[in-house]
Amino acid sequence: MLLPSLFLLANAALVTSQSICTQPGPVTSVTVLSYLPNFISIQYEPPEDCIAPFRVCTTNLVTTVQTCSTTSDNIYNATGLFSCTTYNIGIARLGSYIDSPVMAFNMTTPAIADPVTDLQVTPFNQTQHRAHWTPPSTTNCILNYLVCDINLLTGDQICVEDYTTSIESSEYIFSDLHSCTDYNFTVASMIGVHESEVSHFTTRTTVGGLSLNNLRVSNASSTSLVVQWETHESLTRCSDYSLSVCSTNIATGAQQCGVSLSGNQWQPTGLDSCSLHAVTPTITAEGQTSSLSHLNAVTASSVRILNLLTVPTNEIVGNYVQLNSSEENRLNNEQADVLFEAKAFETTWLNQRPCSPINWGGDVGDARKDNTMITSAQVVNVNTSEISISWVPVYPGSPCALGYQVCWGVIGVTSPTCRTDVSRDVTEFTVTGLQSGTSYNLQVMAMFEGNQLSLPYLLSATTSAPGAVTNLVLSEVGPTMFTFSWDAPEETSGCEVGSYEYCWTNLLDQVRTCETGDSLNHTVSGTWPCTPYTLTVTSLGTSANSQTVSLDVTTAGVASPNKIKLLCLGPNNIQLLCIGPNNIKLLCLGPNNIQLLCIGPNNIKLLCLGPVTEYLITIMNTHYVLVQWARPSNTNCNLVYWLCWRTPQMEWSLCIGTDLTNSPSMAYNITTLMSCMDYTISINSVHFGELSELVSEPLRTPVSMQSLSDLTATSVTDTSFLVGWVVPEDSVRCGHTLDVCSTHLATDHRYCSLNATGSQWQRTDLTPCSVYHVSAVLTVLTHTFPPRNLTVTTARPDDAMVLSTECNCLNVSDDAMILSAQVDNVTTNEITLSWVPVYPGSPCALGYRLCWSPVDQDNTTQGCRSDVSREVDSFTLTGLRSLTKYTVEVAAWFGEDQVSESVNVEARTTGGAVELIASHLLLFVCAVTSLGITATTGSSLMSSPAV
Repeated sequence: MLLPSLFLLANAALVTSQSICTQPGPVTSVTVLSYLPNFISIQYEPPEDCIAPFRVCTTNLVTTVQTCSTTSDNIYNATGLFSCTTYNIGIARLGSYIDSPVMAFNMTTPAIADPVTDLQVTPFNQTQHRAHWTPPSTTNCILNYLVCDINLLTGDQICVEDYTTSIESSEYIFSDLHSCTDYNFTVASMIGVHESEVSHFTTRTTVGGLSLNNLRVSNASSTSLVVQWETHESLTRCSDYSLSVCSTNIATGAQQCGVSLSGNQWQPTGLDSCSLHAVTPTITAEGQTSSLSHLNAVTASSVRILNLLTVPTNEIVGNYVQLNSSEENRLNNEQADVLFEAKAFETTWLNQRPCSPINWGGDVGDARKDNTMITSAQVVNVNTSEISISWVPVYPGSPCALGYQVCWGVIGVTSPTCRTDVSRDVTEFTVTGLQSGTSYNLQVMAMFEGNQLSLPYLLSATTSAPGAVTNLVLSEVGPTMFTFSWDAPEETSGCEVGSYEYCWTNLLDQVRTCETGDSLNHTVSGTWPCTPYTLTVTSLGTSANSQTVSLDVTTAGVASPNKIKLLCLGPNNIQLLCIGPNNIKLLCLGPNNIQLLCIGPNNIKLLCLGPVTEYLITIMNTHYVLVQWARPSNTNCNLVYWLCWRTPQMEWSLCIGTDLTNSPSMAYNITTLMSCMDYTISINSVHFGELSELVSEPLRTPVSMQSLSDLTATSVTDTSFLVGWVVPEDSVRCGHTLDVCSTHLATDHRYCSLNATGSQWQRTDLTPCSVYHVSAVLTVLTHTFPPRNLTVTTARPDDAMVLSTECNCLNVSDDAMILSAQVDNVTTNEITLSWVPVYPGSPCALGYRLCWSPVDQDNTTQGCRSDVSREVDSFTLTGLRSLTKYTVEVAAWFGEDQVSESVNVEARTTGGAVELIASHLLLFVCAVTSLGITATTGSSLMSSPAV
């Protein structure tokens, strides 16, 4: 019968037998049964091919000491191991002819956290204590500490986790401790998540920093101050605690003290009005006395204060702070009406000329009453355009005032001009830009907050002016000269004329030349033919000058060559040749359109220069200042200006020319400065090459805060990388600190370089094929920028290790990326397997490569997959043949043909008996049909004689 024979063949194909191996296959899977600091237990499974003993070797990768044993058991226990140590474990099956390949992998024993010893806590300074201890003897492990301070009075606890310190120092500084308080200080060593027993040290803190919180003056009257403060409750627990506060008048030195004060305020009385007082507290506790930082306070003014409401065309209105009555007293005058509200006194102002001295509250000549801030004032200097005044304040420095207001106006003309930026530290002021020979009213008063003013002190003065010349005429005009004359002015009392200034200006190039003399005529030579000029003559008095009289003139023409050569001098006296056709004088321009000095016929050199004397420099931001200055008052020339600036470290100044000429007030922005630098700025007035310089006081540009401009990681290997950064120059100049930390994302281990210097930091002793988070935090002065972050992945391991030949083992490389692999499921045409990577996630690999081949086909590879994601740890092979034994290799893939050491597993696909019988029956039927055999009715194919 053929059918039973087919069943017999099918059953025989499924039967295997085991015997002693001559060439055994490798171990297929390894399972870790136990994992302790000094003990590892593993179980391994061989293929079901034959019986063979196992040889297991354990190698300490730190000391290279190796231990091997031979056993027939599939469980192996490695004992006597060291904690925090990496071991290489290799397993091979021993055959009678040749041994199997070695299954090798690395394992690191866990840690044991031992407690610290010899913990001591001692005072470090006024607000800190220092803890010092001896670290545990575990040297192979990476130690961190858990450091805590516990306030035994309140129970508050503050802990610092993952604190790292060097083995040599092993110390920690406790900060922000309360004075005179019992604390329990604890330190525990930590290795990963393992924490040792806690070491304790209990002590009482010292007095600490003696200070008051929020020292302030909450109220100030004209004769008293209310000083308030807050005392930390920890100070009150200290023995012999005492607080004293003193108030000292800065001007007179008079002092008033409160001794052994309780509560939170003290009020000294009987003080001088409008005076600056230094308030100084002193604390005594446990035998220590400390004078704290003082506080400056100003008593109020006792004067009657004027609120300036409005200044209409013909009326000045003032409003006094009401004390006793609200009676209004209108004071009429032929020039102005002044409205006041009486304040504890009566006064009249009748038939007074506007802005003339007035006695407020007493007869003329009496001492001033307590209703003003100015004791006396006077006019100290007068000329044709300026009036200078000075005054004596009632209170030295007027500390209760914001400053002074000075107002002036022409007598009989309203709308006075006022300056409100006069500092309270000065007692004089010069009014400029006035008309000569004009009478002015002036007043000075103290300014307070809220636009409040003290009573004014009134003055008047008249600017001087000599008489102007008359009958200015030309007596002779030629091509290169002209002569003019004038009549002397009438004498003015107090303004006698001593000499005359006569000037002529070439209207083509704006060159102006001036001379002085006492004659009534003058001849100008060296002029250019056919050129328009303007003449001016001014009477020079003993204290002022007259108004200027002018006259226009055009020189006559002459026969001349087609070209006139002009010699022009540029910077550093470099000669430039300017040629103009037909008597036209060219304007020689240098860099930035700066006019150069030109020498005309007869070598006449024109000079007209005045120095800058008034300037204002305003710091706008870290790199930008605004320079403002006034045009020199002693010249009428067309000047140009150079601005120069330099630092003490600069050998040369940086300069720039401006295009400003005749504006009465000039301004220029310098926008190329550096922050945190000391600069001096010079303003140079230039006229045709001649220069006059004004150098400013040193100024310092503000702080510029810029975060790190770059954070990189280079020179990345399997155990190290180099972190680099760039700190902006502005932050370097202003002073900075930089903290750089790296954190292993898998273990959360963190290592920092605090107050890092230079521009790079080398991290070593890292784990291969691991992801690290790098963070850099920059602090400039007191400002801390958000951290700059970077992620770095270390490279795959590339070292090799050769095991001892005594164990008859093969070479095992240390770049394994797969710890173990196993078969999880098998069907007729699929194999599902999983694996355990050495490094979680295998971040240094691009993915995994799986290759498979039938065992009975000379290991010819049937297929490979290199697109398996590194995020997975299992895979199903499909499209396989049933009843076929496959070898599958799993390795990490690094790109192109680079892979790690592979781990191999074997598995056999399944096959159903029904499918096998059906296949054979189909072949049988096909064979019978091809022979032409026909079955008879009722007969069986199985019993046909033809078969």
